[in-house]
Amino acid sequence: MGKTARERDLRLDFFRGVALIFIFLDHIPGNKLAHFTMGSWNFCDAAEMFVFISGYTAALVFGQMAGRLGFGLTALRVLNRCWILYVAHIFLFVAFTAQVAFTAERFANPMFVEEMSVDKFLEAPHLAVINALLLSFQPAFMDILPLYIVLMLTLALFLPLIARAPWAAIGLSFLLYVVVQRRGLNLPTYPEGHWFFNPFAWQFMFIIGACLGYPRAERWPSWLDRRAVLWLAVAVVAASALGRLVLNMVYWLGLDWPRFARILWWGLSKTTMGPYRLVNFLALAYLASAIVKPGAAWLAAPLTRPVIRMGQNSLYIFCLGIFLSYLGHLYLVEFHSGTAAHLGVSAAGVAIMAAVAGTMDWVRRAEARRRTVAG
Repeated sequence: MGKTARERDLRLDFFRGVALIFIFLDHIPGNKLAHFTMGSWNFCDAAEMFVFISGYTAALVFGQMAGRLGFGLTALRVLNRCWILYVAHIFLFVAFTAQVAFTAERFANPMFVEEMSVDKFLEAPHLAVINALLLSFQPAFMDILPLYIVLMLTLALFLPLIARAPWAAIGLSFLLYVVVQRRGLNLPTYPEGHWFFNPFAWQFMFIIGACLGYPRAERWPSWLDRRAVLWLAVAVVAASALGRLVLNMVYWLGLDWPRFARILWWGLSKTTMGPYRLVNFLALAYLASAIVKPGAAWLAAPLTRPVIRMGQNSLYIFCLGIFLSYLGHLYLVEFHSGTAAHLGVSAAGVAIMAAVAGTMDWVRRAEARRRTVAG
């Protein structure tokens, strides 16, 4: 875990690409392949992976920029990124609600409108649009980008502290996280309820990633490289996998939740990123960084390149995945719902995401070659 200032490596793009694939599969309601994604065998899922890597890469990129431009101009660049994310969210919201409303009418199935929480938009579109602009109206699948926007705004404020005193930044972030766990602090949503991804809790994962990703000369404490820490991470991951297996068996067999499960349930909350989810993911991230070394040969293999390209174009592929996951759900409900259909829909969606990411990468490289020739 100890590190010096360095360039971004392909591990970040690969694991973010994996997170995007898992998010796509998990967003298809009832998808049988979702039983094999990250959240099915431990207490955290692709959301933690996406937020952690986003904090890491954002701090790496904007930290390098701060070294050249200073924190003031860099904060403006971060705000510009927030604006891009905001515009993407509004576009996605409009397109997604139109997609759901059209298909619900086309197939005479109002279940889609209710299931995707678009019914509130159809009842009072003027109020829904205003609250969507305020990020408080969040239909199904529309809760990740608002979280990301708030987290990037947090980075604009925290970046100087992350650069000068990372442990202080982690400490302040942790205090806010504790307040959420004790007091339930959250933001309201329209027409009722609160944010599914509580930004006051999830900022802690983002800030941890940002502090680890910020480029700096000094090393982190040497005890992070000790073998005892590695074995502790192994123990946490093994215990989490066993606990998840027990809970899965209880669910599959239709049994009553064991007493220990009721006690642990608070620590597994996804909304507040419960402590068990947090510790589980950090242990997984530690093992991944210890096992997958920078420049590993398999990262350049043909099978991993499409995943890396998806991670390199994460915003576009995420938005595409939202459309595809709903279309996959539509197909499984209205046409075929067998195992083969689940496999086909999942494979087709991932293939389309990979193809779009590959096309974007090809266009980017072609433009770079043209600029080189012109220069």
